[in-house]
Amino acid sequence: MAELEAINSRVNIYLMDIGYDKGSRVHSKANRTMTMTSNIVESVNASNMIPRDLPIVNLLDFMTTLIQKWNYTKREDVVESFMKIDVLPSTEFLYLVIDGQTTNVVRLHEKTALVEYFS
Repeated sequence: MAELEAINSRVNIYLMDIGYDKGSRVHSKANRTMTMTSNIVESVNASNMIPRDLPIVNLLDFMTTLIQKWNYTKREDVVESFMKIDVLPSTEFLYLVIDGQTTNVVRLHEKTALVEYFS
């Protein structure tokens, strides 16, 4: 962004106004693998700062364990979410999401959700 600012400040202002998600191919607001990053490489790099100094066999053991832990944790999150939530499609872009006492009407085109509570 600093390089863009040096070339043309109007481009930098425009990109800031439209948001990172529209001006970048790798930006994500999702919290992936316990580390907030824009891609998996950054997640791995952020997580192995200290183990990088280990001998290669120990580093590979660490990385294997780390990836297994991430996969297990994410799989558990998915399994739990599917057990608790019912998703009923109405149209291609309109869904009803039921989670216990809460009902959400999700509009994908508008990126909105309307929450209703059952009594």
